[in-house]
Amino acid sequence: MKNLLLFAATVATLGFAQVSQVPGFPAYALPTEQLEVLEDRGDTVLVRHRFGETEVPKNPQRVFADAATIASAVTLGLPVVAGYYWEGTEIIPNWDDQTAGAALEVSGDYAYNFESVLESDPDLILAFSHIIYSSGDQNFVYEQLSAIAPTLVLFNDPTELWFQGLFELSEIFELSEAESNRLAAAGETIAAACQPLQDAVGDDTVMLIQPLQGGLWVIGPGFMDNDNFLPYSLTSHLYYFCGLNAPENLVDFVGTNSGAQMSQELIGDIQADHLFIDTFGGTDAYEEIIASPLWQAVPAVQKGQVYPIPNLFSGSYDMTLNAIETVTDFITRGSQ
Repeated sequence: MKNLLLFAATVATLGFAQVSQVPGFPAYALPTEQLEVLEDRGDTVLVRHRFGETEVPKNPQRVFADAATIASAVTLGLPVVAGYYWEGTEIIPNWDDQTAGAALEVSGDYAYNFESVLESDPDLILAFSHIIYSSGDQNFVYEQLSAIAPTLVLFNDPTELWFQGLFELSEIFELSEAESNRLAAAGETIAAACQPLQDAVGDDTVMLIQPLQGGLWVIGPGFMDNDNFLPYSLTSHLYYFCGLNAPENLVDFVGTNSGAQMSQELIGDIQADHLFIDTFGGTDAYEEIIASPLWQAVPAVQKGQVYPIPNLFSGSYDMTLNAIETVTDFITRGSQ
């Protein structure tokens, strides 16, 4: 497996155009720790992962995936028989076909139910270390999972860094020709989806917020992981993949965090020309925000370029593509 250390190398591998930096925010490089194929053993491969080395099948027949890894598993066409998912993940276009008959549970927390994992009789478990950590003692949880089936634990969140996660997993499993071709064309497909959005927005600035009772949550392009700045959420994909512009004062709101809460008193400081509103949690808080007299001072409001959108999820290739197309549809309909 190629040990790609930098963001530029990975996005080039998947065909993504690179936008190296969002003005005002640090540039970022992908983490150096990642899954690594150590030895090809015919029908299996030896893989180094977060908890050591594990031999896994190249063509697993029954995959259990947790809430962080299931989107990648579905995207790659792996045979998911059971797992957890976060509400909203099912907007993946091929979700119904890919998970038909699977024993799935909506995950409201990060805890594994070892009995349900065992009952699914997997020959492979895909996991993410943060969920293992949140389930209790990491070593104990990993031991319980690996006693059920060979378990791969990704170093990095495959919902935030889905382009890296997909590449790492694609180097391990023998994908179908259709899935391999689709993954190889991922960059071109995303670029094509971004083009009408770029044409509609031009040099205008865009911003994503989520209304909360008594204020709102401003979503930035990434977050600091030790000394490295990493992309986060749909916003980062709009900025990094589609090359859209962020308001100059966005960094003042979020710093190097993935997001930050803003009180209603600061609503008038929003400088975005286009404003996307994540209304997945309901519209009550949104109605509270737009009732504020400060709302009318926002450039996007004055220009009639505010878009309440219920499904701005980007935890995988498919979800990001869906979100970009949804955003584009709202903007082009709004500008007519």
